[in-house]
Amino acid sequence: MPSFFEIWTEESPRKWVSQGKNLRMDFNAPALVTFERDGGPCATGTTKKPVLGLHSLIIELPASWEKLQVTVDQGNNKRVLSFIPR
Repeated sequence: MPSFFEIWTEESPRKWVSQGKNLRMDFNAPALVTFERDGGPCATGTTKKPVLGLHSLIIELPASWEKLQVTVDQGNNKRVLSFIPR
């Protein structure tokens, strides 16, 4: 059964997400994540800590989109990531 999401991790980052999939982001530490699709309104979420020790967040994406910008705030470490559909 195929997964409904693709995974981004700090050890294995990606710049794209397949159309029709959501993006799961896994971090080693808690993060506040703000994201914006196609220049639309921003949404913010915080990571949750699952059993495996990674702090995760799933960004739900529509079937069709052009650009995703994600800002990750981990206290002293703030970065902006960009994704394109594939």
